[in-house]
Amino acid sequence: MDYAYQAPWTGGNMWSDFYDGGADPGHRKHIVAYPTVNGVIDTVQWEGWREGVDDVRYLTTLQNTIETARTAGKDVSGAENWLANLKKSNLSTQNLDTVRQTMVNYIIALQGGAPVIVVPTVTTSLVTGITTATAASGGNVTSDGGAAVTARGVCVGTSPNPTTSCTSNGTGTGAFTSSITGLSNNTYYHVRAYATNSAGTGYGNDATFTTGTRPQPPVLNSVL
Repeated sequence: MDYAYQAPWTGGNMWSDFYDGGADPGHRKHIVAYPTVNGVIDTVQWEGWREGVDDVRYLTTLQNTIETARTAGKDVSGAENWLANLKKSNLSTQNLDTVRQTMVNYIIALQGGAPVIVVPTVTTSLVTGITTATAASGGNVTSDGGAAVTARGVCVGTSPNPTTSCTSNGTGTGAFTSSITGLSNNTYYHVRAYATNSAGTGYGNDATFTTGTRPQPPVLNSVL
């Protein structure tokens, strides 16, 4: 193709990937390429479509590889369990690069190769049991990334995406709970789950909560 011309969905600047104005401000412009004198330039929209197509290819290849490996008598339970958990998960809370790498790892492993180890995939549980100084949370390690999970828990702090002040709640994949103590009263906190393997540490989504307010002692009025 020597050139391509893409008009905006509605009126507006066709050279802006992020233009949302015009008669239909609720839709970003459907431009997939910019015309130039000697070819085309991909837009952000096109890269999004391309990435989505690649994701379907990864998923289809994994499903086909599982069936081929099953027919050959191989153990496919790990890939099947991971895929089942992925389908039930909220993808908006997942690190999609890690998800893609995990799919590739299972494909390579079931085909007899040596997969690349990546950090574990983990989600953060809702915060419950909030008091003035304590709370409860936890997480779910849905993929070990190709290596044993040697540590897991939650990290707590007053800034987003904490990586320190972490609990230790066992090893391996699956769900776990965490007791958070030593908090200050009436304080806004961030918490997120973590899981560690030989490739490093993966983190879950950042959740927030506010501790309770400690009751104030009554004020006694003296009688003169």
